[in-house]
Amino acid sequence: MQNNAATQNFDKGTEKTGAAVAIITVISLLLNIVFQHAINKILGTISQLQIVINLALLQTAFPGNLNNFILKLKPIVTFNIVKIITQYFLMLFSFDVDFQNKVKATIMTPAKN
Repeated sequence: MQNNAATQNFDKGTEKTGAAVAIITVISLLLNIVFQHAINKILGTISQLQIVINLALLQTAFPGNLNNFILKLKPIVTFNIVKIITQYFLMLFSFDVDFQNKVKATIMTPAKN
């Protein structure tokens, strides 16, 4: 390559980018070390909550407010997040089912014949 202004600017830019990537990697490593214990505590708390939630399987009588709390907490503890995300997704994006069926009938049916 020729050593002109464009290549020199390119070299300077890549050196700066390399330094930025190195700094970001070090920061990421330090944050990983710091927050590792916090994640372990969160996962430990969730596993303890799973034990509490599954106490209902033993046919134990709980007060009404505790039953309500357990019902609200159960999807979170059992990692049933897909159902919750799906509800919010359907609230954000409404789909026209009739239009989809019409498109399916006009496009897919002739393809079968």
